[in-house]
Amino acid sequence: MIKMEEYIKLSGDLIERNITFFKKMAKFNEMIISPPDVKVGQTPAEIVYRKHKVKLLRYIPQKETLYKTPILIVYALINRPYIVDLLPGRSIVEVLVKNGYDVYLVDWGEPTESDSKHGLHKYINFYLDKMVDKTLEIREAEKLTVLGYCMGGTMSLIYTALYREKVKNLITMATPFDCSSNEGLLFQWSKDFPAAEIEQIYGNCPGWLMASSFLLINPMKQIDKGFDFHNGILNPSFVELFLAMEKWLRDIIDLPGRLYTEIIEDWFQKNLLMENKFVLGNKKVDFKKITCPYLNLVADEDTSIPPSSSIVIGDKIGSRDKTLMTSPVGHIGLSVSGKALKKLWPEVVDWLRERS
Repeated sequence: MIKMEEYIKLSGDLIERNITFFKKMAKFNEMIISPPDVKVGQTPAEIVYRKHKVKLLRYIPQKETLYKTPILIVYALINRPYIVDLLPGRSIVEVLVKNGYDVYLVDWGEPTESDSKHGLHKYINFYLDKMVDKTLEIREAEKLTVLGYCMGGTMSLIYTALYREKVKNLITMATPFDCSSNEGLLFQWSKDFPAAEIEQIYGNCPGWLMASSFLLINPMKQIDKGFDFHNGILNPSFVELFLAMEKWLRDIIDLPGRLYTEIIEDWFQKNLLMENKFVLGNKKVDFKKITCPYLNLVADEDTSIPPSSSIVIGDKIGSRDKTLMTSPVGHIGLSVSGKALKKLWPEVVDWLRERS
């Protein structure tokens, strides 16, 4: 038999849970009726150069004295690059700018049908090189630090091997390199993906196709996110981050068809990077020619790019000054998670300070 005190406590707990439930439902209905507009990419920046659809952004310096060596961030062409500057307090750009670095970013823009025949040669030897030269010109510097993320990391490795005279430091984040791995569905699927047929049918690889592939890697995650959102809906900070992430995840653009085919066939299926046999344009890319200080950032819980694919990069380049830093986060967690921003990025800033 339940004592009166226990009955009162049980009733109070039940009432409190019901009140919380109805508050959550009211908040959910409010968001459906009037969806909040989450503002991403809030660190002040300006477009300082444009070549066709590709733009170079410079973040407004927040220190009177800046380090001599500028930083150029190179993100992948699949998603929008604002993941590196998602929200205040969730931004690696914010961290770098507040620590006195002159930070630039390549915004690849959104390809159209006219870009479908542009491959890695066009994007690295032409567009990326233009952005590097303009950054050096604005900063009046001879060399810069290149920070590449995901596919942008692989492109940065290739660029540095070909244009090492312009690169003082190289940093890669969650970067695919050794594609022989069968860890994760993305790497498994890529081995048999008919990239050339997709290019032939669509011209550019459709963003919806890549978005669907990413969802299928972990379909149950969508259910987990639903529960997480329900549990945290009354926390404004949680809701803002959740909605910002969902906005970015759905903001996938088309990938230039020729570039897409080259990445799938040359990187994932033939593994030419790992074998040091990759050719860009008419130049062989020899990663042993990379001799600048190198920092490799790897996400231990990355389900998109297996850590084993990235860790080997240090063994394949010629640099003597090589550092590997890992963090117990996922692919995107490297740039937005509290764990990485509180522990990993202060170490990155220290690494840069000694080399800038």
